[in-house]
Amino acid sequence: SNDVSVRIGLVKKIARAFGDRNARNVMVVEMFPGSLILGWFNLSLVKSDCPMEKLR
Repeated sequence: SNDVSVRIGLVKKIARAFGDRNARNVMVVEMFPGSLILGWFNLSLVKSDCPMEKLR
């Protein structure tokens, strides 16, 4: 469906923003119905701390 393709596109954009060629390193852990809000993390990042200020 279109909703699924929009979400897949969003995950691909997240991957590209972190320099990954594809979305296989983006692990989606939450997805809320009816929105594009999702919880995720990038498996290719090795840091233990999240750079929150850089992400804003």
